[in-house]
Amino acid sequence: MEEVYQSRFISIDFDLETGIFHKKWNAETIEMVDADFVNEMNEQLVLSTEYRPQLVLDNCLNMRFSIPLALQSWLDQVVLPGLIASGLKKIAFVPSADLITELSLKQAMEGETGQLILWDFFSSSDKAQKWLLSSVGVNK
Repeated sequence: MEEVYQSRFISIDFDLETGIFHKKWNAETIEMVDADFVNEMNEQLVLSTEYRPQLVLDNCLNMRFSIPLALQSWLDQVVLPGLIASGLKKIAFVPSADLITELSLKQAMEGETGQLILWDFFSSSDKAQKWLLSSVGVNK
């Protein structure tokens, strides 16, 4: 596994063997503001262009940033299309322990573009990875 990005709020590793981007948000996200979130997502767009992952395991267990409605729309209209254009097929989420954060993430994924990829929530990273590696929705 290769670490490809590290910031105050998130670490991202790329598993060369499985092709999975492993994102792990941390508790510092409680101090995150909208501009920080936008910066983090823009970094991920750059990384997706370089690494072209079809699979993302998004561990949000420690995430404490609730995505506001305007940013949910931005995710649907800008970020998800960019990720899909880079090859994204499936996202597996380990939901936040914070219910409001989890709900804001689900709302963001339920937008129009979110319907173009497979995504789901799982109780653990292991279950999420098993689902990602199943052949459902991935061109091998």
